[in-house]
Amino acid sequence: MISKTMVPIYFASLSKILTSCLGAFGAFLVIIDVSLNNWEINHFLGNAQYFITPVANLPSLHAVKSHYAFPNEASPEDLSEVSEFMMSHSLATATDHDDDHYLLTVGSYDILDAANDICGDLVHTYPMENVTDSIPGTIRLATVSDKLEYVRGNLFEYMFGTADTRPAPANATHAVLTDLGYTPTRMDCDMRLTTPIEVPEDSGGVVSVNTSMFRIFPKSLCTTCTPIVEFGHDICELKFTYNATAQTITVLSSKAHIGGVHTVGLMFQRTAASVASLVVRALCVLFAIFGYIASQRTIRWCDPTALSTWYKRAIYTMSPPIYRYSSHAFSFSSFYLNSDWFVFGYVIAVLLDEKQSMIYSKIMYTWNEHSDNYWIPIQLFAIQFRWLWLNCAIVKLFKVVLNFVSLTRYTGKNLLVGLCNFSSGFYIYLGAVVLFDRTKMIQGINHDMVSLSSSTEPLDGLRVDVFNGYYIRTVPDILFIMTINLMVVLTIDHVVHFRWWQRVAKSSLGRQTMFNSTSILNEMRCDFYHIDGYKNQAVKIQARTLCTMQWFFMCHTLCFGLPEDPKHIRALLSHSAKSDLLTVRLPSTSKETPISDLLKLSHSNRSTKHLAVRPKTTDDPTTDDPKDAPPADSIQICILVQDSEGNIRMYDSRRSELVGLTVEEKILNNGKFTLG
Repeated sequence: MISKTMVPIYFASLSKILTSCLGAFGAFLVIIDVSLNNWEINHFLGNAQYFITPVANLPSLHAVKSHYAFPNEASPEDLSEVSEFMMSHSLATATDHDDDHYLLTVGSYDILDAANDICGDLVHTYPMENVTDSIPGTIRLATVSDKLEYVRGNLFEYMFGTADTRPAPANATHAVLTDLGYTPTRMDCDMRLTTPIEVPEDSGGVVSVNTSMFRIFPKSLCTTCTPIVEFGHDICELKFTYNATAQTITVLSSKAHIGGVHTVGLMFQRTAASVASLVVRALCVLFAIFGYIASQRTIRWCDPTALSTWYKRAIYTMSPPIYRYSSHAFSFSSFYLNSDWFVFGYVIAVLLDEKQSMIYSKIMYTWNEHSDNYWIPIQLFAIQFRWLWLNCAIVKLFKVVLNFVSLTRYTGKNLLVGLCNFSSGFYIYLGAVVLFDRTKMIQGINHDMVSLSSSTEPLDGLRVDVFNGYYIRTVPDILFIMTINLMVVLTIDHVVHFRWWQRVAKSSLGRQTMFNSTSILNEMRCDFYHIDGYKNQAVKIQARTLCTMQWFFMCHTLCFGLPEDPKHIRALLSHSAKSDLLTVRLPSTSKETPISDLLKLSHSNRSTKHLAVRPKTTDDPTTDDPKDAPPADSIQICILVQDSEGNIRMYDSRRSELVGLTVEEKILNNGKFTLG
């Protein structure tokens, strides 16, 4: 039977283990993303070149027409001008091995039912007289069609029940569809090509044959924009008849073999942004690894003069002076989730590549929805996991904006800024759960889609606006979902750990973390202590941990420049006056600071960095263990403050700044500081 007093301890231990596991899984997904979802590596391997087999020597649509038999109702002559441009551009780009485009593999998908069977489009009658270039005794079959996709509705209309639900009639025209609230969102041009099929000598009989069918499927998200091209390959079971008199082949049925495999490829632009994204992502990963390694050692207490210029700060960030002692101030996940450099660097990389990644993940999701490729969800998780740092960046930006617009003069006074903090990495990962369904959400928002074929109405003159494109139109909805999701997760965190957050806010360490910088993760590496006669919350922290934290918050986060509330300074001085302890220190290691300097109000764009804290739960009995705490009248309490330049400084209750040998002595002796 577990006692009630032990429940918080077990809960804290379980939370720590779970957070560590989630951090390891997150690091695994980043590695998968950087390696397997790497367009440069995928393109370099060249495995997707197989998809251009049927047109390897046919660089134009005109050349394709002379090699393949097209049905009259699905031939290149029926294409709109835009569709013909899309197909011709796709063929020329693919056969030229253009370095301005990526040609990628997107996986293989088992055909388990009719949902992934696309062979049915071959059911047509094919006149053979127009084929001028073919292997004697054989014929290649092909179809091509184009259509304009329309969509209506958005998240807010669905939420408030104002979405138009009138069904679109069959073969509706553009005027009818727009009257029903539909908007053009994508232009498609779909071509299927088979390998040579042997023509029977006798006509009239039904012939069965298995043949390879290739798909070239360019899509454009705005009129005449550079198309994105989806490739595919299937083995189709054909049943057809041959009419020697009419010189036609009629395909009676065409279906994929259930249990067969549909392979998918993709071609899109290789832009400077996509290349830069890969480089920035790789640099961010290396930065996180080396930064984390540095954080595992004790870093020298930083003198603000060492960061007086930007290049000194950069050097101190990348290569800080360290002691040989371990500090273990941060876990790897807490480092890469909280460092401004990593978070915003990774977000930049994600946004530079977002168009390509959304297209790639949408194609994977669509085909795997009716398949059972168990590796595809891992790749999808890795792509969608990128938005975890977008979540972190949004919370950090909220803190900056809320601090900027607030009239608050002291740290700890802006409650909204305080709410923009997570007690542990678990809640950050919890906020990412919704992001794993990002592709599904886009599909859901765009679920009300209809098509307008060129056989129903000429498509020339109909425009697809870029802001009505399939993906861009969903951006406001996705950002709204992300914001609500973050608010819910933060609320849950602050409600569940309400008492713990109250205690954190009463310490100078917690105030600097919660209210006075862009740090969003408060995994406190210290213990709470109750001191008789002291009105605020005291914490005890190892000097080695504190020094490393000072480096992190001064170099990896942005400070706001808010001074301490005078009442906290008075509480510290009041306790000092009541104490009988006489503190002995070397004159050369401490600097007396007038009370007016401690209370001086200085506003700037940067401020004290926080010290991270792992939540021990609100009722953790170990945080106030009287065995570990010295007598109340013998405790020397220090306080963390910041100057107008955003530098973290530490003062004792005698108003003396602790620098140099005072801090180093604690480091060498593995001592602790008591912070008020």
